Amino acid sequence: MRLQPLFAVPLGVDKIERELTSQEMATILSLEHDTYQNSGSRTTNSVNVLDRPEFAELKTELEAKVQDYFEQVFDPATKVSCYITLSWLNYTKENGYHHKHSHPNSFISGVFYPKINSGVDKINFYQTGHQHVDIVPKAFNEYNARVWSIILQNNDLLLFPSSLEHGVELVKHPEPRISLAFNAWLRGEVGNDHRITTMRF
Repeated sequence: MRLQPLFAVPLGVDKIERELTSQEMATILSLEHDTYQNSGSRTTNSVNVLDRPEFAELKTELEAKVQDYFEQVFDPATKVSCYITLSWLNYTKENGYHHKHSHPNSFISGVFYPKINSGVDKINFYQTGHQHVDIVPKAFNEYNARVWSIILQNNDLLLFPSSLEHGVELVKHPEPRISLAFNAWLRGEVGNDHRITTMRF
């Protein structure tokens, strides 16, 4: 039997194909001093870190990846582009975590990993909604899992619908985990006059 996934949640898995510059990494490390405690990790007070001049090239690269994801997933009939609205850094140390959450007031969200414990650090994505029957599987797959983990490498980039819940379990190693998270919104025209759904941003 062939199983065909219907209405799948699109998770974009990509990389920034270069090493960050010494100035970019120095800025990422220095911003840890301007953070607040956010549940199990520390988050920058600034929610526009990618607007810093040191990150101009990185922001351009990330927005290009977001646009590529958007076009592959939605194949828009109208001229629509995506742009990053908010961006912030998370610093998670041993025994830290990220609570399960989604990103309201956003269309596409992303996480870039400039400094993690490659091959060990992971992120969990959660299936939401009521489970009608509790069937315990012999092995988990994309159809029966309620949680799906992605093992990460340095410079990985994940893109996903902002409504998709995600989180990080307790970090059990001493290496600090740094992630750059961001939200993106739409610019252009969406919808259709005949459907009475046209919106212009």
